[in-house]
Amino acid sequence: MVKKIVLAVVLVLVLIFPAAAAEKAVELEIYSAARARTAPHVYTLTLAQMLNDLHPRLNGSGLETMGTGDMLRTMDTLPPERRKTAFGIGAPYSEIAMARLGLERWKRKFQDLKLVSTTNWAGFTFFSYDPDIRLGKDLAGKRVAIWPKGSSLNTYCDALFKVWGISDQVKTSHHGPRAFKDLLLTGTVDAIFVSAGAERADGKLNVSGFMIPILQARKSYYVHVTKEEVEKLNQQNPWKASWRINPKGSFPGGYPLEDSGVMTMSTGLWCWETADANVVYDLVKFLDENAGEWVKRTRGSPMGGPFMVKQSSVLTEDVYHPGALKYYKEKGYIK
Repeated sequence: MVKKIVLAVVLVLVLIFPAAAAEKAVELEIYSAARARTAPHVYTLTLAQMLNDLHPRLNGSGLETMGTGDMLRTMDTLPPERRKTAFGIGAPYSEIAMARLGLERWKRKFQDLKLVSTTNWAGFTFFSYDPDIRLGKDLAGKRVAIWPKGSSLNTYCDALFKVWGISDQVKTSHHGPRAFKDLLLTGTVDAIFVSAGAERADGKLNVSGFMIPILQARKSYYVHVTKEEVEKLNQQNPWKASWRINPKGSFPGGYPLEDSGVMTMSTGLWCWETADANVVYDLVKFLDENAGEWVKRTRGSPMGGPFMVKQSSVLTEDVYHPGALKYYKEKGYIK
């Protein structure tokens, strides 16, 4: 009789307070380093929706910002409790590296900003309709369109100019990428600085949507970046880049016309060190175990590469959140 009463009481409590019978849900604020309706923001929304659909206790909201710097400042102004569940997607180096080191515009060292997972890589170089612009030195004396002021992409651009020794020999102007085609066709500029290939979820290479009409308008050429130039760039900067070859014909329209070297960067998912280690561990585990679902949902996106948990050894251990590091070591991704 007593057992029946106890069971009845438990059943009533479960019916009245269902949350007490299940693990408490955790709401994650996931910030994009870009404004709404851009590819990075859609990427962030996709991650949030996948958590909402599939994870038993982690829920997500995809939030826009005006860029990597704005994302960091927004996350940094959150009250302590919200900082524990705030995540941001941005490049591991350039602006985030500057913030972690307290350089340039950053007034403190963001050493409390920790990496959860690297995501897809993207290549960067210069692009032109001029067949005589094929190497970095060919940009000397030329007019080059770069990204709006404050964009972390300009950090990469300036670093390459420095490596090539032409920083004071190039006239740059700031524009949104939708203006690049007309600037080239009218001869207003001689070259543009662009994303040159990104890893897609299906393992193939993709180019940003704004590049398709540019490639279709006229015979096009990418500036070749060498591995030695990227190594020199890494010696000169607190952030680090990688290098790869984009094979001939790997883009729409048969571009590039020849094997083309590019500097590459990887985006990453970040959080504050105060984030609960179990939450971060569960998030990384979820990303790893649901890689196939992520590929399915991001197929065709210029940022739709897989979360590269198996490539986590590219950065030093002190950069990672302890919850993420625990998972990587358990899986043998970091020795």
